[in-house]
Amino acid sequence: MIDSVLTPTPLLAATGFMLVDFIKPLLLLPGVIIYARITSTYIEKDVRYHNLGVNKINLIMILGAIAGYAAGVLIPIFWVGLPVSLLVLAGFLYWYMNWRNGQVPEAEKFELVGNRLEQRREAKESLRANKAVALRFINPDGVEQNIPVLDDPLHEVHKELEIILGPGIETNASEIRLLAGKQGASIVNVVDTVPSKNEVIASEKAEATINYLKSMAMMDLEDRRRIQYAKMRMLTPSGHMQMELTVSGSSSGQNARIAFDASKRLKRAPADLGLLPNQLAKLAELKELENRHGVVLVASPPGQGQSTTLYSFLSQHDAFTSVVKTVEKKISLEVQGVDQKIWDANVDDVDFPTTVRTVLRRDPDVVMIDDVTDEGTAELIAKSGNDGPLIYVGIRARSITETLQTWSRSVHDLESAVDSLKLIVVCRILRRLCPVCRVPYQPTPEQLKQMGMSNVADGSFHRPGGTITLKNGKTEPCETCHGCGFTGTLAAYEVFPVDSTTRKLLAANDMKGASNHVRRESRLPTLQEAALARVRSGDTSIEEVLRVLVSKKTEKKKAKPAPAEATKS
Repeated sequence: MIDSVLTPTPLLAATGFMLVDFIKPLLLLPGVIIYARITSTYIEKDVRYHNLGVNKINLIMILGAIAGYAAGVLIPIFWVGLPVSLLVLAGFLYWYMNWRNGQVPEAEKFELVGNRLEQRREAKESLRANKAVALRFINPDGVEQNIPVLDDPLHEVHKELEIILGPGIETNASEIRLLAGKQGASIVNVVDTVPSKNEVIASEKAEATINYLKSMAMMDLEDRRRIQYAKMRMLTPSGHMQMELTVSGSSSGQNARIAFDASKRLKRAPADLGLLPNQLAKLAELKELENRHGVVLVASPPGQGQSTTLYSFLSQHDAFTSVVKTVEKKISLEVQGVDQKIWDANVDDVDFPTTVRTVLRRDPDVVMIDDVTDEGTAELIAKSGNDGPLIYVGIRARSITETLQTWSRSVHDLESAVDSLKLIVVCRILRRLCPVCRVPYQPTPEQLKQMGMSNVADGSFHRPGGTITLKNGKTEPCETCHGCGFTGTLAAYEVFPVDSTTRKLLAANDMKGASNHVRRESRLPTLQEAALARVRSGDTSIEEVLRVLVSKKTEKKKAKPAPAEATKS
């Protein structure tokens, strides 16, 4: 009796077996149904859209469903068979994704959720990094550079760069210099041609900052001695700025010069330079065909408007009706229609004078040469004579006399040097008084005499203020000029025409006689007279004129006379 109760009957065993086998296939069906849903709803549409062969893919995916279902049913242990079934189904879906990605364009490829999460994480970190900075940069190829993420050491370098550039951008500096020294690197801002030293930072910070700039400018990071130059753009909260980066090496480390919007500052028409009406009329004569011969010397000390003047003079000639060429060691402004040749000692196989000779042999109508310091260059230009093209030449000098001395030394013969001269132009840049805070005043009789005026009625005189008075009587720094009293610049010129009489006097080394002749015949103002005209009009101050025109060197010693080889033989 007991044995009959404990021992299962064949009927009960068969019923249990049937029950387990009936439930197991049902439990496997949801995975297959989801697989079929994905195949019919998404994969089939995707296959038809990309024309990947719908019949072939449908057959493969059906085989995948059968294989997955069969694996789950045939494995005796259910809890092993179910995961295997799901893995087989997922494997066919994964196969399709990989196969399909190899058939479609990059933009149409599927990505795993993990990749998307990683991309989202990187995007969030990049967004946080961008929010933490104010300046972004675009490399010479026009590609915006990624801001280093917050935990990247380069992010701190980027922030240090912003600290260096910030004050200069705020005060509208034309350039910022980072100069290496034994005690660190000095930051120098140049505002309206006047350099001002801000602070000194650690040499390590300066090196890291310069290398960061070099990497964005696509420069050679390994080369720490040779001069490297690149143009890029900087994005600021108020807009974008053109940026020219020049990096050079020294015994103390690397130096960097960052110039902002140089093209905008250099691009000016002759009428906008600041030439007085009679000076502008003399310059306009050079446009006439019969006057388009000889040499025009354009002189100034460094940073005093020579490049702007040269490009402006060049722009008055129609480059589409005449052949206009340049030979430059650095192209600071691209002039439309002008064939501009840049000479680079590290690239060109020939020297600078040979390059100049090649350009002159091509029969141009107008040529601009920005430098004559290389031996033989000035001689080539002088030999072109009055029958050659009109040649504008850049000279580093402070006055008409110094320009002639420098030119004659370069040519090695005074008579040859003046034979083809047509015009000499000397330029100076003056700071313009801030129109908001400038202060009117009455000059002393001594100052009036110094300016060649007899009474105060001869002009409206102002001096820099730097502050404004509020309604409550308190004063505060002027926001327009940031408290310096000046905003922007203007130019003063001396134009010295050379006719046959002047040429003879100069060849006889009679500078005084030549100057008297020019003043008598042309009645053109001297550089000092042109600058003082700006004082009388209230555009600048007498102190600014004295700062620019009075040389510290000439106060200590007289100018050196022309050497023996530069005098008439």
